[in-house]
Amino acid sequence: MLTLKSYQNDFGFKDKTTVSAVMVSIQNAGAFIAALGVFAISERFGRKRTIMAACAVFCIGVILQVVPSHSLVCFYLGRIVAGFGLGASTAVAPSYNAEMAPKEIRGMLGSGMQWLFALGVMISYWIDYGVSIGLPVSSTQWQIPVGLQLVPPAVLGLGLLAFPESVRWLAKKGRYDEAWESLKWMRADDGRCCEILFG
Repeated sequence: MLTLKSYQNDFGFKDKTTVSAVMVSIQNAGAFIAALGVFAISERFGRKRTIMAACAVFCIGVILQVVPSHSLVCFYLGRIVAGFGLGASTAVAPSYNAEMAPKEIRGMLGSGMQWLFALGVMISYWIDYGVSIGLPVSSTQWQIPVGLQLVPPAVLGLGLLAFPESVRWLAKKGRYDEAWESLKWMRADDGRCCEILFG
């Protein structure tokens, strides 16, 4: 994205190396800090609500990046806020998957997440390439790739509205009736639920 003339024009910088280094490092720093601190939050409020909140935080960060502020400070602020959401959701989502999935497919789900990360990176490069050759030099050229980051967290966050809370988290909190209902919902098999929960 930094190679796009439209991005350089809008933010008025000359040193691409420094801007690129800061842009990457502050998002990674935000993600690192959030990943370290998020488990206390998820232990208190639950996996589902934590992931949904992290998705909302990430979306706020993307909006700060995509608004036509012409300010690198605003863009950097958006990067670090998005980093908080990214780190939190990346740390808690595998826990939610593992606590809800049957043991037979837990490893596959973990591997699938890694595969999806790599796929997402590849798609982002193709989107950057597509806008660089397919769109005229304008703010839209860099806002499209940045704005498209809103799609995955919005789908994940809103999609979780239809899912129950983690069975394991509910059981740890002594909410056994809710854990039972969550397990029945996920397995769609009362007999299997009994075997898993009490077996």
